[in-house]
Amino acid sequence: MIRTLGVFRAVAGVTCRGFMLDGAFLAGVAGVPAALAAAALLAPASLGSGARLAEDFGWGAAGLFAWLLAVGHGSGLYGRGGVVLPAVLARPVAPALLLGARYAGLLAGLAVYVGAGTLSMALRFGGSAESFAAGWLLLLRVMVVLALAIAFFALTRPPLAALLTAAAAAAGWFSGRLPGLETAGPIPMLAEAGRWILPDLARLDTARIESGRVGFDALVGPTVYALLYSGGILAAALAVFGVLLRRSGR
Repeated sequence: MIRTLGVFRAVAGVTCRGFMLDGAFLAGVAGVPAALAAAALLAPASLGSGARLAEDFGWGAAGLFAWLLAVGHGSGLYGRGGVVLPAVLARPVAPALLLGARYAGLLAGLAVYVGAGTLSMALRFGGSAESFAAGWLLLLRVMVVLALAIAFFALTRPPLAALLTAAAAAAGWFSGRLPGLETAGPIPMLAEAGRWILPDLARLDTARIESGRVGFDALVGPTVYALLYSGGILAAALAVFGVLLRRSGR
């Protein structure tokens, strides 16, 4: 058990450090302040509130970079898959352990990124509770998208894994708008299955945070959902990953 935990921490640490030293991570960290600066330049030409424009630019940049980092690195499209593939081929420990450690390392790096973006937004808007709540929801979205990316990374090659993750994440924004059960036929059943399989990212949208109405109870539901969904996806992926490796004869 001690050796297993040591390997887990080692792989997660190496993955996290490699991720944070990557140029894409550094560009993402600088992206939010750059978006806020661009909003300040465009504010005089804006028809609406300059603060609203800055908020939209800031969170838009933070969400976009977070999505790109989670999809690209989680699927192995960037970063050469971390240290998972060489370690799996050498078979020093269980492949599922390495895959889980890779998820933990990338999630830790993404948490640092989200924290930096949230801090930039909080400094710009006076450290409001809305900024920190929106940052927490962004981290929950990243958690879910990264779990999908890791799952597809375990099942297929990086380019296809990135494409499938992007498609699933995009579909997840509309999963809550699928047809209901009021009509007959197979469509409602398929829609209900889609609600269970696809991530309900709209539930984790920062736009749900309203000024002056941020409370602990408003974040409990999204947090529980993100933890359960990510845990379920990862558990299924880890189980299938080991089976695929055994069948491949590695």
